[in-house]
Amino acid sequence: ESLKVLPIYIFAIFKAHMLRISGEIKPDERSYDLHKFTRYPCNVLSNLWYPKLISLHDIYESKEFAAGSLVEETQRIIVPANIAATDEKIDDNGIYLLDNNETIYIYVRKEAEPELIQSLFGVESFEDLAQLTAFPQFVETDYFYRVNNIIDSLRKYKNGSYQNVRIIPEKDPMEAYFMYLLMEDERGGPSYSAYLCDVHKMIQSRYN
Repeated sequence: ESLKVLPIYIFAIFKAHMLRISGEIKPDERSYDLHKFTRYPCNVLSNLWYPKLISLHDIYESKEFAAGSLVEETQRIIVPANIAATDEKIDDNGIYLLDNNETIYIYVRKEAEPELIQSLFGVESFEDLAQLTAFPQFVETDYFYRVNNIIDSLRKYKNGSYQNVRIIPEKDPMEAYFMYLLMEDERGGPSYSAYLCDVHKMIQSRYN
């Protein structure tokens, strides 16, 4: 059962700077990637190679055992399941969290509901997000409380490092980098679906 995710991690490794065949990759970027590969434990590496993408707008409505809630019996936070790291999962009105182990990014689409933006960031509209230099320390809403719990929970198992939170509104200069971290898309190499097709062709040619 656990081997089901092996192909996506092999695919993601080929997109790492240390292995990518591209003149755009600088020697120090390859060296830094190699350092991480040899130094970090597997649980950290898996997150580096294939970042976690979580839909935050889908957890806005609060209910019993809602995502981001603290379970009193276990003192653990309910973290929502991550979705496939592809722009096919990005809705026009969505708010997303992406964790690549080094930084936590919160990506906000322009058509996101103003109510969600106000509840999470404490500003009146999407346009006001550009004024934020960091993720708010406190907003007096249940939605902010639960999202902040998710962030704290993700930070907890990061080998002692502290992750900064970076807000990326749609059309922000950092948007291109965020999209680059959506590993399954055709950026920095083939798409995951194309890779799987190639693997199947190689298997068929081997046994035909």
